[in-house]
Amino acid sequence: ISDDIHKIVTSVEDLQNSLTQEQISGLKSDFEKLSEDILSISSRTNKLILTSDESYNALSNITSYGDDERIENYNAYFNAEGSAYEGYRAEQVTYAKGLNANEDVSNLRIDVSVEEYEQISPTKFKVQYEVTFRENTYWGSDRPDSMKHYSKEAVVAFESTNNPDKDYDAQIIEINNVELLYEE
Repeated sequence: ISDDIHKIVTSVEDLQNSLTQEQISGLKSDFEKLSEDILSISSRTNKLILTSDESYNALSNITSYGDDERIENYNAYFNAEGSAYEGYRAEQVTYAKGLNANEDVSNLRIDVSVEEYEQISPTKFKVQYEVTFRENTYWGSDRPDSMKHYSKEAVVAFESTNNPDKDYDAQIIEINNVELLYEE
């Protein structure tokens, strides 16, 4: 994107000699809008990555503590009207509560990496990501540690917020194409 913007700026400088002041003013306005759009996408991309990590950390906290407060915190990362709320979210809460009740499991470690994303509407992104679930057991347990690595696709919506610390709230609407890549 930076290279493209540099090329555009160079072209605009070349055109300055042949354009009227009114045309130059219009181009400057267009570039300011483009710059705002790029910053907005950048801000949403950063929020997307943070939301992925934060939501899985919230899931891990259910494994450790299992209380209603931790479950409500995790639920906040999902749009209650989206298919992921009753489907994927509910399955993950059940999974985490099961680990919390298992006396052999000491914790759940989750690593997330966003692979690709595509803006599909002004407020929605389709996100391809990979996630690894590591179930660690207590020393001396008969159950070995385990790991599962998945590829997943999600649709995430961004909504403006009144919170002065952030520009957007991000909520997961759908989880699609879940594929177990490998396990140990």
